Amino acid sequence: MTMAVDRRELSLAERELVRRIVVGMFVGGAVVSAVTLATTPQSARVVLVQGGVALLFAFSAVTLLLVPRPSTRLFELSGVWGIALTGVIIAGAEPPGMSPVYLLWPVALMAWFSSTPVLVATFVWMVATLGLALAVNPTAEPVVDAFIATVTTVGLVAALVGLLTRQQARLRADLAAAADTDPLTGLLNRRAFHPRFEALLADAADRQRPLSIVMLDLDHFKRINDQHGHHVGDEVLAQLGGILRAASREGDLVARLGGEEFAVALPGAGTEEALAYTTRVAQALWSARTAATVTPSTSAGISALTTDHEAADLLLRRADAALCAAKTGGRNRPAVWATPIAVGQRFAVTSGL
Repeated sequence: MTMAVDRRELSLAERELVRRIVVGMFVGGAVVSAVTLATTPQSARVVLVQGGVALLFAFSAVTLLLVPRPSTRLFELSGVWGIALTGVIIAGAEPPGMSPVYLLWPVALMAWFSSTPVLVATFVWMVATLGLALAVNPTAEPVVDAFIATVTTVGLVAALVGLLTRQQARLRADLAAAADTDPLTGLLNRRAFHPRFEALLADAADRQRPLSIVMLDLDHFKRINDQHGHHVGDEVLAQLGGILRAASREGDLVARLGGEEFAVALPGAGTEEALAYTTRVAQALWSARTAATVTPSTSAGISALTTDHEAADLLLRRADAALCAAKTGGRNRPAVWATPIAVGQRFAVTSGL
């Protein structure tokens, strides 16, 4: 069982689902133990053991119901506890009969949400518990057959559940990435950019740190498409996407908002750092000649966080207004939102512009 590396993060809805499943597991253990005592003649020792385990199962279910926000670790400990209680039942039953099968419940549950190391450790704990329980139960016959059958069955089912769960998780991650990514440039799309930008903005406000938003637009992009074809236009867009990614730091947000318009959020950067960033991008873009020797340029609009209470949409509108001013002012230059907007000089790129 070596199928995953990291514990899967559970959403709030999944946490509640796991809580209900674990509670159901405990309630089921209590009910099965109680029904067994009520329908099958047992010795005083067995009645004491199974009655005590039934009460512990019921107590565990009530306790888990009362925990306000159970953690993944608590669910994992619940699985370990469930294995231990089942082991007591196996050790005390005369004979154990089908009770080892109930070990499948907690192990299969672990396979659904736990990391591979935790799942392996749980499986080892189950094997050790089963072996000890069968060994101390004098009525367990044949011990080896029961041990092998239980370990094989639980192991195969847990492996299957784990494999299918992790395949499903990878598929969901791939679908989420596809929904959030612009296919041409590999950058975030507009849908994915906005919530992440709002989170960055809130963090910058809380920490009272600077943050700048840069909006960039390829100059005369329609002319590039008309004169050289859309395949060259796509190449220019992809080049700009790669340049923006290379010029950005870890933690920056880079997105293609649509068409030839891009946005970059620069946490920790003020206006001067944002201006330096746009200059690096413009110079790299000018040097990145396409197959059709197109030498594109870009205009940039910059808006910096000035108070602790500015909304994401407001900063984006300011950056967009600055971008419009840069294009109106001659293109191939930056502009910084202010009152009035400050339009900068042309980018210092080699030749012609």
